[in-house]
Amino acid sequence: MKELLLSLFGFAFVYVGIKVIRKVLNLKKNGIKTLGTVVSTRPVSATNNDADDVGPVRWMYRSTVKFTTKNNQILEVELGEANSAEDTIGSKRKIIYNPQSPEEVEANNVFSMVIGPWLALVFGLIMFIWGILEMFSIINIIK
Repeated sequence: MKELLLSLFGFAFVYVGIKVIRKVLNLKKNGIKTLGTVVSTRPVSATNNDADDVGPVRWMYRSTVKFTTKNNQILEVELGEANSAEDTIGSKRKIIYNPQSPEEVEANNVFSMVIGPWLALVFGLIMFIWGILEMFSIINIIK
């Protein structure tokens, strides 16, 4: 049963990784790069690394940026990524948006555009394959 859950969880990561990679590739091909002005930040809690879940809560921050599209439409959009350092209100962030759907915005940095999506895909593949190998008793790590 654990093997099946591991494989399903891995498959979910693969699916999300592929969807995000497709979105990123579309943005790289058709997206418009611009600067957005940080208008607000929102704290989101991150999980503790402690097994007993005690100690201070770590906070991450999501920024909302305001930018003008190529068609002179002014939009405010919360970026999907969260940072450990809070952005200063009024600071500039590199973003890329889809001209067909300007609300589709990503931070234009290496983590959002390359590392994050591929990391999800690779992590998911490892989990999926591990679960399959466990199911057929090719390896036996999970007890």
